[in-house]
Amino acid sequence: MFQRLQLPEIQNGLAAFALVASFGIFVYFLYRIVRMKKSRREYLSHLPLDDDESEPRHTEGNERKD
Repeated sequence: MFQRLQLPEIQNGLAAFALVASFGIFVYFLYRIVRMKKSRREYLSHLPLDDDESEPRHTEGNERKD
């Protein structure tokens, strides 16, 4: 049944669509980065990459009961 099914046109179209979509997303983010205000760049450059705490914080009502 599937021997007669020929999909090379569909596969080529999907590959081309994926390439164009990926390139479009890349260009969009590149545009956003280039147009970003200097104050926003400064703010983002000073964000910490990881927490200094080894234990996660527990909020009230979310405490573990052993």
